[in-house]
Amino acid sequence: MNSIKISELTNDKFIIKMFELILIEINKINKTNKKTKRVYKITYSNEYYLIMIYYMLNNVNQWSFLKELKLYESTFANHYKTIYNKFRLWTSLNVFKNAFENYKQNLITTNLLLIDATSINNKYGSENIVINVEYKKKKITKLSLLTNPNGFIKSIIPFDIKTIMPSYSTSVHDVKMIKKNLINVKNGNNNKGNYYILLADKAYKTQEKFTLNDKPIKIITPSKKNAIKKNNKKENKKLKKRTMVENVNMEIKKYERILVRKDRKLKYFMAFVHIVSLINNIKLTI
Repeated sequence: MNSIKISELTNDKFIIKMFELILIEINKINKTNKKTKRVYKITYSNEYYLIMIYYMLNNVNQWSFLKELKLYESTFANHYKTIYNKFRLWTSLNVFKNAFENYKQNLITTNLLLIDATSINNKYGSENIVINVEYKKKKITKLSLLTNPNGFIKSIIPFDIKTIMPSYSTSVHDVKMIKKNLINVKNGNNNKGNYYILLADKAYKTQEKFTLNDKPIKIITPSKKNAIKKNNKKENKKLKKRTMVENVNMEIKKYERILVRKDRKLKYFMAFVHIVSLINNIKLTI
């Protein structure tokens, strides 16, 4: 069996921790799926497959390019397809999604949350592709993410599609994604305040009411120039913290696989998004 150790690949504690958390989810599946007594010969370890998948974040664009890596240990021409199939299997079993969601997602010690949308340039994607309002010749995948003031990602989901036309599609309004993000936030009643504050940009101005943990959410957005009621000093001071969610957008786009979408199906693209989001969260807690 291929016995590449993750510790031999990198000294970064957050990368090692990321591998450990994903392996925990894989082992959970292996324990529940042992319905047969047949014993199969294992040639490559789960660590080996994970390392190959990790390299797909930056170093390579097509799965066939894995053959160029020194860690690629196979004489079979199409061995990279085995790695890809393993990635597809783990994605269908929500391994990467569960690893992201189960990592300290049950704690909210602040009543302050931040929300924003980000656009991912599309290259090969065929699902959830919408028109780019800023540059209509290019199509994008829109993501909505919810973070705390430290940049810890609580939820990251793709935008829903509003209309589907033969030549283009459009996504729902940004406000429509607030509720979906809040549903994804797993938390206890650690916040002792009477309400939550959600910082957002002008696109999130709405009269709709939202709750979290049975507590109301107050949405604070920048005041428009012609607004009759302006934000007070405290609200403007809080809005300065909204830059953190912008920084998170930049952080996850440091990875080539996220900056430009190369996966045709949305679930495979989101698997890489969950891996990157998990790395981001581990960096903030280690």
